Amino acid sequence: MLKDLFTSEAGVTSIEYALLGALIAVAIIAALSATGQENGGIWGRWTASFLSAISP
Repeated sequence: MLKDLFTSEAGVTSIEYALLGALIAVAIIAALSATGQENGGIWGRWTASFLSAISP
């Protein structure tokens, strides 16, 4: 019974996917943090341009 517990691979795949998802989340957060100030300026200019284009 104890041997079966240690040799079972039933939850291995889900743990691997969870670790991969966490790694991707960390990479996204790091990328957004590194370019955070630049992205704010880009989105601010885009929003201003869009609002001026749709205003009567």
